Amino acid sequence: MNILIVDDELGLREILKDIIELQMDCNVHTASNGQEALNIVAKEWIDFVIVDFRMPIMNGFEFINQFSASNPKNCEAQIMLLSGFLEEVIPHLKNFPNVSPRTKPIDPDEILEFVSQKQEYVV
Repeated sequence: MNILIVDDELGLREILKDIIELQMDCNVHTASNGQEALNIVAKEWIDFVIVDFRMPIMNGFEFINQFSASNPKNCEAQIMLLSGFLEEVIPHLKNFPNVSPRTKPIDPDEILEFVSQKQEYVV
């Protein structure tokens, strides 16, 4: 399984990457913004995305839109959207059935549990 973590906070990216790689058999890619993430997606098949809502260059939903449009199979990827401001995120969710919102700060165990549960949906 290939996981992509997209967050402008270096510390969070690195902690999540380390925890996931230690606990799960998967490849973890990281990006500091949506454009970097799209560059990775152009080269790597991604099964699961953990993406921050508020980022420079493009926000989480802008990234999700471009990610989904870049390949029809990307619409099947499981996506966890992180935000400290869920009230900003919730109105957009009706357009994204494969997106699960989570509040920041997030417990790494919650991410591991979520990814483990979603592994069955990986194509």
